[in-house]
Amino acid sequence: MTHDEHPFADAEPDQRRSGVPDRPGEPPEGPEPAEPVIRAKGPGELLALLAVRLGFHPEESLLVGCLEGPRDRLGFTLRIDLPAPRAAAAAVAGLLPVVARHGTDRVVIATVGSDGLAHAPLAELLAQALTERGVDVVEILVADPRTWWSLHCKDPACCDPAGTPYDVSCSPALAQAVLAGVPVLSSRAALAATFDPGHDTARQRVEAVVADVEAAVLRRWRRSGSPRPLHRTPSVLGHGAARVRRLLRTLDLPDDQATGELAVWVDLVPVRDVAWSLMSPGTAEAHAQVWTHVARHAPDRLASAPLALAGFACWLAGDGAAAWCAVERCRALCPAYSLTELLAEALERAVPPRAWTPVPDDLLAAALDPPRALDDPAA
Repeated sequence: MTHDEHPFADAEPDQRRSGVPDRPGEPPEGPEPAEPVIRAKGPGELLALLAVRLGFHPEESLLVGCLEGPRDRLGFTLRIDLPAPRAAAAAVAGLLPVVARHGTDRVVIATVGSDGLAHAPLAELLAQALTERGVDVVEILVADPRTWWSLHCKDPACCDPAGTPYDVSCSPALAQAVLAGVPVLSSRAALAATFDPGHDTARQRVEAVVADVEAAVLRRWRRSGSPRPLHRTPSVLGHGAARVRRLLRTLDLPDDQATGELAVWVDLVPVRDVAWSLMSPGTAEAHAQVWTHVARHAPDRLASAPLALAGFACWLAGDGAAAWCAVERCRALCPAYSLTELLAEALERAVPPRAWTPVPDDLLAAALDPPRALDDPAA
């Protein structure tokens, strides 16, 4: 099989959208813009295309790309850290049901690691397991940072058994992605850093806003005369829900005042769920940007809800790698945060975003007016 005959010669980027509607808070008018098509020919270009799919250049990784449709477009892409040799069988066993859930019958496999060909047995073990389950493995690549080897193609004119030098940074596929506005970061660590705390001066400004908003919320609760806890007082929750809806109406990147308000209000779970319910596939990227900004600038004690919302929005936009990074930072701040664990389960099971349906309005309304029985700590 020569380079030009490889089936991934015409492939789309992943489900990460290249843009959002002109008015992100509203449904888009007319047909959605077409996804940019990134064309890649040959095994070397496949490595670049996998990076485009993930949103970052993988390191020390095992990757499986599912081919979809009559033109074998690269679709769902799965990445895990390269396992130790003694854990290879367990890693392969864990990948098989994930691939099966996506119903694909054609895949490509690649390993990228500093040890290069040392990871060939892992790739071949996975290929054999998938083949035994009726999946056609159309390419197996093993690569180190400078050289790739094809374990599938036996034509020395196409794929040199001694290895083929490559430089992903000079890849035409990567250049196409840049021109199409599809971001590709240098590493997974760089992607994770997009959820790290922002500059101290900005966080200090938001901290001052948070203090004022929290004081105002307490005053509202006291004026209500409610004997119920603040987080179960309907008048407080209703006001917070209305305020969050207003702040998210345009989905513009929030200023310091809006960032502080959002951080305080979504710390109340029923209000957080109102923000959650406002997401849709067409606005998910804009929600991800808003909540990532809030999470980076909010005090750590209030960052869990924004991180969970940011991660969920990333998942809904098709960016599972970014969603995992949000999950990891949230777990570091608040282990077992409920929405984060729900998201983690969806990611672990590789649940596709199309399976999600928004929280029904009647359940949201009930959460904003919780029954008094919930006020009892023993309930």
